[in-house]
Amino acid sequence: MEIKPKTGRTHQIRVHMKFINHPVACDSLYNPKGACPAGLNRLALHAKSIEFKNLDGKTIKVEAALPKEFKKIVS
Repeated sequence: MEIKPKTGRTHQIRVHMKFINHPVACDSLYNPKGACPAGLNRLALHAKSIEFKNLDGKTIKVEAALPKEFKKIVS
């Protein structure tokens, strides 16, 4: 699932996912009784990329590959 937050509010994605009854896996704050998939011991959120303008106004985009433990879960 791809989610694009509109603001930088703390826990924005986690709160919205709980609100629509699809909490993030391994979220002990917003889904304390929820299951955590085997092999995953952290919040199941991953920032695929981030884009911002540097001090010179140049757009910088940094991308990160999906972690190995996430690949196992989604395959």
